[in-house]
Amino acid sequence: MSCGHCVQQVKNIIEKQTGVIQAEVNLTEKQASVKFDEKATSLDIIKSAINQSELFKTK
Repeated sequence: MSCGHCVQQVKNIIEKQTGVIQAEVNLTEKQASVKFDEKATSLDIIKSAINQSELFKTK
């Protein structure tokens, strides 16, 4: 992530996942904090959604 737009995009991707309650993304630390229902989703599913997004596809 290199800009505020990227931060918002990542946050939107996370928040669209079923079971996500809250997400915060920090550009300076290049980290995300996610509160989610473990019965509805998992960290691996959330990570996969981010990695498969158009934001991280190479051209």
